[in-house]
Amino acid sequence: MYKGLAGDPNGFTNNRLNTLQEDPFGFLWILTNNYQIYRFNPETERFQRLSYNSDTTKVLVSKTIQFVRMLPDNDVCLLTFTDGCYLVHVSKDGQDIVSIKYLNSQNGSLAGDLVREVFRDKDNQFWFLTDKGITLYDPQKKSSTHFFHQFQEETGFTTHLETNKNLFFGSVNGQIWSWSKQQRTFKLEDFKADAAVNGFCPLNNGKILIITRGDGVFLTDKSFKVLSHEQLQTTPALGSNLIHFFYKDMAGDVWLESDAPGVVLYDAKNNQFIRYQPKSDE
Repeated sequence: MYKGLAGDPNGFTNNRLNTLQEDPFGFLWILTNNYQIYRFNPETERFQRLSYNSDTTKVLVSKTIQFVRMLPDNDVCLLTFTDGCYLVHVSKDGQDIVSIKYLNSQNGSLAGDLVREVFRDKDNQFWFLTDKGITLYDPQKKSSTHFFHQFQEETGFTTHLETNKNLFFGSVNGQIWSWSKQQRTFKLEDFKADAAVNGFCPLNNGKILIITRGDGVFLTDKSFKVLSHEQLQTTPALGSNLIHFFYKDMAGDVWLESDAPGVVLYDAKNNQFIRYQPKSDE
């Protein structure tokens, strides 16, 4: 057991943990209740408190950090509620923090300060999906390009899907925008939900299951032509039209967490939804 002890430079300053994630090197990234980030080295069994540019007097503290995202090529992103994000670059062997870059709207590096999702595409560029548009960040040029922030009717984005030729982005307004990697332009796809698009789940049969936060789920083809639309009214097994999360298992089936007790299994082979509810011994 590891607990914070007064005067211990290698331990926690708070014993309550809010978030714990493991990186590819086996280090644990820990967010404590007093808003500080630590890395735990399993070999030395020591904690390292994150600070800016190896300056131990400048401890990284943010009251709004909510998630730790692991990215390819030794990068970690710390997402906040209202203050942008911290992009942390780790050495190739995973032992040291090379740099920490603070991205937000005030310094011009992000379109908005609520980052809902971040990912690194196949061309090694970062995409930040925010409440006020999409930001494309080039780590080599250290430059940001913002999209959609000038349009009041379409600013918030929530999720993405990458193919060889395109990137697809789901919006808060229930629309899907595609980015052509070759032409480097956006296009509005012929799809519309009555709630935010919360996830894309490619199925083994080539179809796509689209998850929403209030309009159930859609089964589409690769061009997002709707093949079926499942809602609570027609598919009671969903439990709710608000779907929080999904997970595709090794068999190709999809597990859904809706805003109702229990969990939903989508049997992709038989196109069937099955709800499993918790049982009580009482």
